[in-house]
Amino acid sequence: MKLPGKGNAPQGFSTPIVLTEADCGFCQKSIAQFEKYFPGDWQNVRNNTVDVTRFGLTQSDIERAAWWVEEVDNKIRVYPGAKNFGALLIRNGGWQLPIGLLTFIPPISWIAWAIYQVIAKNRGRLPGSTPSCGVPHLPK
Repeated sequence: MKLPGKGNAPQGFSTPIVLTEADCGFCQKSIAQFEKYFPGDWQNVRNNTVDVTRFGLTQSDIERAAWWVEEVDNKIRVYPGAKNFGALLIRNGGWQLPIGLLTFIPPISWIAWAIYQVIAKNRGRLPGSTPSCGVPHLPK
């Protein structure tokens, strides 16, 4: 299993990115909280500002989960859902590093994925939601 490292930003970005669905109010509200409480060497990029296919993702992928995107050894690495936030915590380092690593190690990774899936499936009912917040299926 490869864990996210201290990779470089994808071409055209100054830092690794968290790619979010632009029209989902809950996603944007959530990422704003992460920017506030977990600032670091990463940035939020809304999917309507970039061609997501350059990262090997589809519009459907973006609608189902937020994604961590970075370039390591000239290869793009992407992590969905809970692993996205784990990669963000790893990137920030310090006390956040071990918590981030746990999102990649079973059985914690399974629990984190299940929690992310429950939240994502119900994001249309959560604060800040918009009509485009509904999600049919999530990637693992």
